[in-house]
Amino acid sequence: MTKHHEAAFGSAFGCLSLRSGLQLFAAAVTLHGLCGVLSSVSEDVREYVGGYSPVSSVAVIAMGLVGTAMGMVGMIGLNDNHHSWVKLFTHFVAFVRVPVVILILVLDWRAFKSCGRHLSHHSRHLTPALHFVAVHGECHSAFEWYTIYTIVDLLISLYGVSLGFQWCNATEQSPLYNISLDEEAPLKVYTGYRHPRSYGTTAGATGLPRFYEHS
Repeated sequence: MTKHHEAAFGSAFGCLSLRSGLQLFAAAVTLHGLCGVLSSVSEDVREYVGGYSPVSSVAVIAMGLVGTAMGMVGMIGLNDNHHSWVKLFTHFVAFVRVPVVILILVLDWRAFKSCGRHLSHHSRHLTPALHFVAVHGECHSAFEWYTIYTIVDLLISLYGVSLGFQWCNATEQSPLYNISLDEEAPLKVYTGYRHPRSYGTTAGATGLPRFYEHS
């Protein structure tokens, strides 16, 4: 839930609070991870996640499983103000997800170099996804769209990482909840007597302050 005093933390995507923008980014990472898992049984999401080579297809599924879990960690951490969980999610995207997505793109680029050339000779070495693209003569267009989606994914990921570090730094330096005590009257002190009195300097009959006197 967004707090009104978090406006000073900054904004995201031009119109959202920093927390809401990060929650949206964590949800996108979770959704992308689910697409990676779904690629193990369907080719409909292949252009969004990649995996056209034997190695990259396994990497996509593994990253899908981990990405789904880490995306949920980020969303729960933001909702419950778990600073360490949000930091873990941000580090995962920055140091694991982004490099792996780049590696998958490179592997797929190498696989696409043989797409459509000597199809009958290389068909047994092609993955089902690449073989389907090659048979329909869509090697060039498929790789173009896949590259565009991947670049957009990387740009959003880098922006999301910057939001994550910004949120972590803001919450480390500023409290999420401001607590103020509006206490103008002096506090009363329990003295062990029947009628404890407020602080005062007026002396009683014994010469002591009144709140020290017996009732």
